[in-house]
Amino acid sequence: MVDSTDLRAQREDLATRTPGAPPGTPRRMLRYRGGTFPVPESLRGLYERYCEREAMGLLSLMTRNALRPFYRRAAAWAEAEGDADGRDPLAIARRYARAILPLPPYEEWIPLYLANRAAYLEELEILSAPRREDPVTVAVRDFGDGWYAALCLTGAPSGWNGFIQFHRSEGVQSCRTADLFRSEDASEIRIRFEAFDDHTLFAFLRSALP
Repeated sequence: MVDSTDLRAQREDLATRTPGAPPGTPRRMLRYRGGTFPVPESLRGLYERYCEREAMGLLSLMTRNALRPFYRRAAAWAEAEGDADGRDPLAIARRYARAILPLPPYEEWIPLYLANRAAYLEELEILSAPRREDPVTVAVRDFGDGWYAALCLTGAPSGWNGFIQFHRSEGVQSCRTADLFRSEDASEIRIRFEAFDDHTLFAFLRSALP
């Protein structure tokens, strides 16, 4: 019989390990607000969209005369990199633009996004957090003894649902509550979450621990 604790640890390992890395690879940890917690993969799609938009933004700033030599440099870069998609000059130019831009790595972008979420979503022309089945982390707090509480939201046709995901800065301990919040306004949920004191968060943690 497989221990449920082992299964949970395996799921957490898969969720935070670098994609394609073999089992046993050190877990990637994110530094945020003076602590660390496992790097989530749930924001990867939003990060890719941000990088693509930045690359296209660079191309849109160039004049036609500037684009010609840029395309030539991009083609030479693609050949040196062994880029197989050499038939689409715009795609190559976009990938080259992304390669030369000083874009932050995914692990460094996450705390920037969490601290300036509204600005990033507005720039990406997303009026609210993406509505999808996977929860989206919108706020992270530390509340003592190495614990961090992350507010996670999921979108529904009738409004937003929210729960709290807890992480320990040392080790791999993690747990979550059931849905605690429901509102048509995601900002209202975040305000309620940030109003919780440490005692309230510890109470929720005790209820979520197995």
